[in-house]
Amino acid sequence: MLQRAAIIDLGTNTFHMLVIEWEGNQYKVLDKLQIPVKLGKGAFQDGEIKADAYTRGISALIEFKSLLNTYNISKVEVYGTSALRNAKNAAIFLHEAELQLGTPVKVIDGSREAELIYCGVKRAVPMDDEPHLIMDIGGGSVEFIIADNKHIYWKKSYEIGAARLIEKYNDGDPISEKSILALEEFLETELEKLWINVFRCIYIGIINFIRCVEKGP
Repeated sequence: MLQRAAIIDLGTNTFHMLVIEWEGNQYKVLDKLQIPVKLGKGAFQDGEIKADAYTRGISALIEFKSLLNTYNISKVEVYGTSALRNAKNAAIFLHEAELQLGTPVKVIDGSREAELIYCGVKRAVPMDDEPHLIMDIGGGSVEFIIADNKHIYWKKSYEIGAARLIEKYNDGDPISEKSILALEEFLETELEKLWINVFRCIYIGIINFIRCVEKGP
């Protein structure tokens, strides 16, 4: 029996929605929509979602709801990540989001986000029994997972997403040498445990829907 569902990802930079239809183990994508909401813009310094970002976010959800109605979707999973984990006023946004979509929003922690990333990569990219390093670069956070095709050996989410670092270190165009050095020093310290855990890995990098694979020795 054919079934339909939608998955919504409320990211720090972009809101994504994927509408699928499936029967048994076979599925196909019916539609997808991504809207550059930039929910985290301006929020990293004082920890609050700004009014214009809030408005963009709710407007995006109204578009999502319209698409859900078009496909008559009743089964919907909605996830919130870095910006909604950290913002002081996230609860207010989440309440309105749930009213607009008619379904609860699950704000997941970094560990759960890393697990879901691993599941997605395993379905999309061939993996063997050698250790792999999976990296998901988001707007608010970056997740690293060391795993093979059966097990996760180590995972961690770092609050070093692209939008977060741009807001903190982008002091001009081009960025000054001083800021570049400060950023490099920050990342070297922040990622110390990562360097310890990485050994003989195949690197799989993901930036939202763009996947680049580089096979190492």
